[in-house]
Amino acid sequence: MDELQDLQTVMDAVLKLQREQGYAQNTLKLHQIAYHGLLKFMRANNYTTLNEDVGLEYVRYRTGTTMEGFYGSGDRKTNVYMKPVQNLLVYMKTGSLSYYMRPKISEFQCPEGFEEEYLLFQDAYEERHYANATIISNNQILHKFLDFLDGENITESSGITLSHVTKFLGYYSTAKPKYVATILYVMRNYLSFLYQQSFTKEDLSKSLPKVRIMRNAFIAYSWNTQDVKKLLSAVDRADPKGKRDYAILLMVVRLGLRVSDIRGLKLSSLNWNRKTIKAHMNGKVT
Repeated sequence: MDELQDLQTVMDAVLKLQREQGYAQNTLKLHQIAYHGLLKFMRANNYTTLNEDVGLEYVRYRTGTTMEGFYGSGDRKTNVYMKPVQNLLVYMKTGSLSYYMRPKISEFQCPEGFEEEYLLFQDAYEERHYANATIISNNQILHKFLDFLDGENITESSGITLSHVTKFLGYYSTAKPKYVATILYVMRNYLSFLYQQSFTKEDLSKSLPKVRIMRNAFIAYSWNTQDVKKLLSAVDRADPKGKRDYAILLMVVRLGLRVSDIRGLKLSSLNWNRKTIKAHMNGKVT
């Protein structure tokens, strides 16, 4: 018999009481996820009894925050786990809840037809050990997609088509590539999950395009003349490799060639008679 079965019963009682006291639906779901994680944490560490020390250790495990006790208020990330455990400990001690939290902003209300898979996907975040900030960021996109589907009168995941996905992505046609890549990542993740869990008959994630973002992409900046001279003078031009490096640097600082342009150069790109270099830049030869 599971030694934590009694704790599960207490958790169910707390959630029931919170529901009666008017907790927001999304808050209840977050608490339920926190309690599910707490049970897994206790089983993994062979804890059979919940007390304040175990609760604080769980909060530290989930957030990296070390707290001296369950009092005061933490940051948003810490509160996601601290408040549910705090409520649980209060109920175990007093048999009631001394307070209940009201949301400061309008909470996301998952459309009824998508609740089951939405909650399962939240559990998947935990199993994949996503950082809390990543979960919040991904959910912001997912919430918009589910609200969009609800507005399109789609009542269940099996009704999602590629046309719906395309229309939703169309709202971000003017967004920056990096943000579009993030949206596609979240969509690919969620749609693949729906297929794996048999909520959809077709894996729509395979139809999503990929946006390539350069790893070290950033806004170009300029070096002053003295720094460039120091860089060039530091190259050992007596060494064959040094000569090569010096030539590459000259193409960068004098001709403005990019790394990708230089990597594409061949011997045939050099016209020794005319003293010119042919580089393929953005698909054009210059």
